[in-house]
Amino acid sequence: ELPEGGEDLPHLILVGEREINREELEKGVAERLGKEVEIAIFEKDRNQIESLLDVCYDLEMWAGVDVDGIRKKLERIIDGRGDIEE
Repeated sequence: ELPEGGEDLPHLILVGEREINREELEKGVAERLGKEVEIAIFEKDRNQIESLLDVCYDLEMWAGVDVDGIRKKLERIIDGRGDIEE
């Protein structure tokens, strides 16, 4: 018996194994992160900037995604070495 709201479970379980293009995935993640950073900077949202810096650390540490440039930009802003409007 399926749990309430679990109508899709059989379909999800039966989906075959797929290959994920890691290079494309990393590129997409970095692009999305870059866009979110630009929005946070434009809105001068320090809380979001700090959260995005945490995301950078997680991506680099746990997924091996190179977001070094984005991370350094956020660190400069947080440390007061960069203009939040740059």
